[in-house]
Amino acid sequence: PTLLRELVPAEQVAGHYGALLSLYALMQVIFAPVLGQFSDAY
Repeated sequence: PTLLRELVPAEQVAGHYGALLSLYALMQVIFAPVLGQFSDAY
């Protein structure tokens, strides 16, 4: 949150923080099967 406060206007920090958290969760959903396949193969 500190980095966002420096880069984004104060009234938009909450929205950007929520977007980053959502993107993190989405990437976990997308890449978990890929990483699972790699761990099974190697």
